[in-house]
Amino acid sequence: MDGKHGNPEGGHLVSRRKVIAALGAMGVTAVAGGLGLNGWGGSAVAAAAGEEGDCELCALAVAYGVDRAQLQYWAASLPAANGDYFAYNNNGVLEMWRAQGSTTLGGSPNVTANMERVVQVSVGISSTEAGIVASLVQNRAAKVASQIVQIQNPIKLPSLSTLSGESAGIAFIGTKSNVKHAIKKTTNNAVTITNYETGETATIDCLLYIDPFWIDGIVFPEGHFPQKVILEKLALQGAGPTVGQYGLYIEQGGVVSVRDVDIIGFEHAVYTKDGWLSVYERVHAFGKFTIRNGTSHTFNNCWTGGNGGFDFNGVKYSVMNGCASDHSTNTAYRFAYSYFTLNGCGCEGSSTSVSDSGTALAFDGNNIITLNNFNIVSFSTDVIPLISVGANDTITFNGGKFDFTQTNAPDLFVHGSGSTVVFNDTVFQNGTRHQPLIQFKPGVQNSKVIVRFGDNERIYSPASSGTAPLVDAMKDNGTFMPGLEFGGQQTGITYSSRSGYWYKLGNTIHMYGTIELSSLGTATGPALISGFPVIPKHKAALNFLYSSQAPGQLIGIFDQVEYARLYVRGTPSDVLATHSDFSSTSILHFEASFVLL
Repeated sequence: MDGKHGNPEGGHLVSRRKVIAALGAMGVTAVAGGLGLNGWGGSAVAAAAGEEGDCELCALAVAYGVDRAQLQYWAASLPAANGDYFAYNNNGVLEMWRAQGSTTLGGSPNVTANMERVVQVSVGISSTEAGIVASLVQNRAAKVASQIVQIQNPIKLPSLSTLSGESAGIAFIGTKSNVKHAIKKTTNNAVTITNYETGETATIDCLLYIDPFWIDGIVFPEGHFPQKVILEKLALQGAGPTVGQYGLYIEQGGVVSVRDVDIIGFEHAVYTKDGWLSVYERVHAFGKFTIRNGTSHTFNNCWTGGNGGFDFNGVKYSVMNGCASDHSTNTAYRFAYSYFTLNGCGCEGSSTSVSDSGTALAFDGNNIITLNNFNIVSFSTDVIPLISVGANDTITFNGGKFDFTQTNAPDLFVHGSGSTVVFNDTVFQNGTRHQPLIQFKPGVQNSKVIVRFGDNERIYSPASSGTAPLVDAMKDNGTFMPGLEFGGQQTGITYSSRSGYWYKLGNTIHMYGTIELSSLGTATGPALISGFPVIPKHKAALNFLYSSQAPGQLIGIFDQVEYARLYVRGTPSDVLATHSDFSSTSILHFEASFVLL
């Protein structure tokens, strides 16, 4: 049968009063008070005589270790009564069932009235709000049935408790979702939550919240903080997303484990005001992951989309592995006063309406963040920077790729002073650029962006006016094509080989070149070598390592121009070299080094 009609799941049906009376007949004369929904306690035998206790407390009494077969024997021998019933299902697990509405249950174990499973005593399976709450209170564990379980009020999760389901229940793709089963909050009912360490209170509209009560009733440093709540294989659904509504709310607590949980319909999928040593794994949500203070948080393969995003403020030494955000409207990742490492994370198609904020990453100040192989996919029509950096940020990108990057806005916008951003071997605009497009907000001081790729290094800094940066290639290299001229002409000159290589290290330029002629041509006049990539700011020498025409006798002089005039050393003075000092087979090897000051 379907468990809704007749004998639930084929089990043996006994009434609540029978169970209590059977316990009394077996010598169980007292049931601990204060644990049921109504806090009832007292004599089990007296309850059988007519006192009304609450059903969840009966379930707790049954769980005291009484032999099941003996309990069934005693219960079956007692008169039937109306009310709530216990039944053993086909797996031999005791369950409690409650009549729906005002249906009256008959005196036969094989009743045909509509019934609703309230709680499975052994493992806490439930399909109602009351059953979930009762099982958490009594067993510190509850298991939710794979269906839409509607609730009206926030559910409190005690320390050292587990709330689980049979599987995650929401399918996501892009901005779309399909809810198969979930705990669904249908109201905006709120709860007043007290931070027992500070005494502050807050009224919170949430679906789940961790009980902020310290386990010993004593706060720091003597007491034990709220801790060790486990959520797994669940789906949470809100009525929203309503502003200020939360899927899971943590006022204070640590060692929280959230795994394989889907969340939808809340502004904040997860909100932690003060937390530590917690793990979020395969949590998928439409809604923000928000943490306001704490340490040692780990996010593994978490995903957020739509109105979501990751928003961390005051979170120290924490890590994200393989996380992603799709089409977030609130910036995909936002950090302030946080120390994080991100490994293999990324985002697609994010946006924002916040001033001075990047669409993919917003570093709002005083962060130390390392991003390893971070990937951004954006749209070519975007006009907002991908990344924004505030004041006193230290941000390091190692590897990573910015795919389909927009051409209408910079990759990076620095709006705060005293920040350093480093890109190590990162590629931009779908791999076509090794240098980012950078802007500095006017007035920014003492901020810099260091871009390293291979053997190259450039430093970008704010200019005295405008948003375009100053660029200083601290470590760079390249090639050039030198040429020989006579009287400023190259008429008829041909080469069997010519090449040039240069590199920059700090403020020093080093250049090496080779020219091998195959024809001297018809040009006449003073000789010079042109085509050098850098102009010295002061006079500098071009030294010849080898010259087939006048070994050891040639020298070149740069005079703040892109070419070097050639001289033949002589006594009492050097003289300008001319076409007559060369032949159609001349070979020249030369080098120059000078400081750019």
